[in-house]
Amino acid sequence: MRSSHVVLDQVDAAFDDERAVANAGLLLPATLAERLGLEQAADELIDLGNRPGAARPGRKLLTLVHSLVAGGDCIDDVEVLRAGATASVLGHRVMAASTVGTFLRLFTFGHVRQLDRVGTAVELDADHRRHAVVELAIRDAKHGSGLGHHPSGRFFANAAWLVLVTLAHNLLRWTATLGLGTRDELVVAKTLRRTLLALPGRLTRSARRWRLHLPARWPWAHSFTMALARLRCIPDPGG
Repeated sequence: MRSSHVVLDQVDAAFDDERAVANAGLLLPATLAERLGLEQAADELIDLGNRPGAARPGRKLLTLVHSLVAGGDCIDDVEVLRAGATASVLGHRVMAASTVGTFLRLFTFGHVRQLDRVGTAVELDADHRRHAVVELAIRDAKHGSGLGHHPSGRFFANAAWLVLVTLAHNLLRWTATLGLGTRDELVVAKTLRRTLLALPGRLTRSARRWRLHLPARWPWAHSFTMALARLRCIPDPGG
């Protein structure tokens, strides 16, 4: 029988696959964000005026949130979402790091309050308290959703970042709660990324349908398939 062993020194690496998807499991929280109408809510509730960088706040918010969900902890990490075909599984246009950086620097106290209305932080905080997992949730946000440091020298930009961290954490938790049925336990971000989000994928199109190819024999394939099916059962706000 021919061995499947690969001589590592004979493996060439090339960053040339336009159909490759980094963190392909982001399809799960992206599906939930779409069902929640987060982009539309941000466009309706956040008014930054007519200054450069103020338009279409929803796609900029989701670019930052999805970067945080994937494990990013600084503004520049949003560039991972622009690699290969990754943006295609997110449901929105992914903005450049320089664009979302400008977006954050526009925030004032009033704008942070507008941003806070986009999320469901109050309801989820109450849920955390009912389940006595406040400390675990805070630790998870610090080590799993970008709360480790502040990305800007401007106070209100950092305040907006804090709200986005909360939103990313809540999106992760609701992905587990609704997709996996983990109502009575806190599945930490590290576990979700390792099992469901940090998947390599490849996007192809055939017969007018897109297909996201994921690794064969993935240990948590059933959980991923179940979560996606359950999240897609949530009614689409756009009808």
